[in-house]
Amino acid sequence: MKQSVIRKLARTVSTGALAVVVASAFEGMSRLERHRMIYALFGGAMATQEIHALSITARTPGERQRATAHVEK
Repeated sequence: MKQSVIRKLARTVSTGALAVVVASAFEGMSRLERHRMIYALFGGAMATQEIHALSITARTPGERQRATAHVEK
């Protein structure tokens, strides 16, 4: 994920968190593979229950562009 760009990591709410990650590293990866990669980043916080719930949106730059195209019109 070195070349990827984390566009937004939303604030932590209570002990849950929302992560919106846009990365070119996700190209060719399944949704499960993407989520596993992100969970690895939060592994320590999940293990100690600093974060007990993590909601993830993981997209490639192209997927993000398509998902937000209708909003920008």
